[in-house]
Amino acid sequence: MKTTTIKRWFGLLLALVMVLSLCTTFAFAEGETLTATVDKTLKETLAQETAQLTNPEFGSEWVILGLARSGYLEKGSKYFSDYYSNVVAYVNKQAEKANGQGAPAGALHPVKCTENSRLIIALSAIGRDAAAVGNWDLVKPYENYDWITGQGLNSVIFALIALDTVNDPASDTGIRQRCVNYILSRQLSDGGWAYQEDAKSADPDMTAMALQALSRYTEQEKVADAVEAAVACLSAMQNSDGSYTSYEAVNSESISQVIVACTALDIDPHTDSRFIKNGTSAVEALLSFYDSSAKAFRHVKDKDVDGMATEQAAYALTAYQRLVEEKPSLYDMSDVKADCKDGEHEYGDWTETAASCTSEGFKMRTCAVCGRSEVVVTGKMTGHQYASGYEMSDAKHWFACVVCGAHLKEAEHQYTGDQCTICGYHKLGGRIEITTLTAVPDGLKEVSGMSSVAKIRAKLLESAQKVDKDIKAADTRLLDVTLMIPATVNNTTVWTPATKENFPKNGRITVLLPYPDGTGMEGYDFVVTHMLATDDFGTAGSVESPKVKETVNGLQVTVAGLSPVLIGWKPSGALINSQRTGDSSLMLLWMCGVALPAAAIVVLIKKKKRSAK
Repeated sequence: MKTTTIKRWFGLLLALVMVLSLCTTFAFAEGETLTATVDKTLKETLAQETAQLTNPEFGSEWVILGLARSGYLEKGSKYFSDYYSNVVAYVNKQAEKANGQGAPAGALHPVKCTENSRLIIALSAIGRDAAAVGNWDLVKPYENYDWITGQGLNSVIFALIALDTVNDPASDTGIRQRCVNYILSRQLSDGGWAYQEDAKSADPDMTAMALQALSRYTEQEKVADAVEAAVACLSAMQNSDGSYTSYEAVNSESISQVIVACTALDIDPHTDSRFIKNGTSAVEALLSFYDSSAKAFRHVKDKDVDGMATEQAAYALTAYQRLVEEKPSLYDMSDVKADCKDGEHEYGDWTETAASCTSEGFKMRTCAVCGRSEVVVTGKMTGHQYASGYEMSDAKHWFACVVCGAHLKEAEHQYTGDQCTICGYHKLGGRIEITTLTAVPDGLKEVSGMSSVAKIRAKLLESAQKVDKDIKAADTRLLDVTLMIPATVNNTTVWTPATKENFPKNGRITVLLPYPDGTGMEGYDFVVTHMLATDDFGTAGSVESPKVKETVNGLQVTVAGLSPVLIGWKPSGALINSQRTGDSSLMLLWMCGVALPAAAIVVLIKKKKRSAK
């Protein structure tokens, strides 16, 4: 076989390995059904979203949709109440601004119909009347068909979905049919839809969203035929691993939209053979984008988790969950309880919740008829109170809130060698604690000549000066370096000094020591000496002088056991000679170095002048 052919095949094999390394194969937990996995994944995702989005406002509509339609939060929750209050403030300001720019009364934007549509869908999901939000009717602008079509196919699709979510819509039957007709007119020859008017082939996202809008009109023959062709198109576009590709990217959002479309048409995207490829369903394909550690979804598999991907996956799994539980589809709000009219609520007793680190104190009472709650704020949130030092695990470190225990400023360890440069965590399973030595270690109290800190310092200095006679007593720092091991006592982490069992058999441990104040990696030479404080790994009182490695984050040394440790330093290299002798030869040499090029420049100038004559 020719060398070029071998190289070509090797390159293809390497590319295949790289592609496979980016793929994650979905697998159920042992004994777990897909339905149970969906429920667990959805619950984790929604919990993460509410934890991250503590003050929901306009722009949070897809999160609100998932939270409401999944039943994760009840209609009368304070979360939804806070969202609605924020929305009213936004609508009152924005609708007035848009109206001044020529938008229909109640529109939030002169052109972007989707701003209203997205909000109407969310408000319908939590049982709020979209026709009376603050001072504005968000439904009325839909009487203006030109405004609806301002963004093209996408705006018409979501206008139709929004109007169908309103439980008691205005007399807009004509507008809805015009929307249906517009969507049908944009169907491509392959059965699907695309955003661009001049597109020749379908896009899975737009095809799925068009089906979501048309799903409630299949009694119309033209719609039924269009839906049948579109479902076949979506099936044909599905990849061999159950996923979908849009704009050349295999992504989770496309799968999410297909799942919502299927469930709107009462098609199970996990069991229907049209949406299973090589044994993998669309639902399984979506779950393969889930990051269980972040409790969120990726847009594409080789990237970090993404907010939009997570929002869409959450409401897609909600749609699937509702299908399995035989509930109305995601956008069918017929099961949402309508609010009682003002003054007709039948409220129960007030319940009071104290303020916490992250939430206001409030009292709330709920209507027994419609589920709407009345909320009154009683106190400001207290805010977190940081503990004095880091808490840590094998992977991360954080500050604990002393009130609620929340992990604050949590981050992964950043290692130099075996030790985290931020919190001191050591790969042996503890943390390195470094302070100034102020007391004789217990193991040295019986060692002859080591009865005081001063004597320990003198012995370690003597050893340092054997390594480098220029180390001065004034330029040393005596440290108490300890490996601390964690234990949990009454749900609290307690740190205690390590014993012999916590060290390797030979006691050798590599640690990172801080540069003494006023020194650093550049301009100084360092000597480290270490005294064995016990007989665990040698003779107590004996001294070693380990090799010192200067790093950006500190001095790295390997010793047998730890405290006490002395760091000695001196200015390095030529700087020492200059400081000691007042020798001006370095300055003279530098001046000569400057003078010589200057002379050369003068000569060159003279030559140029001559040649120019």
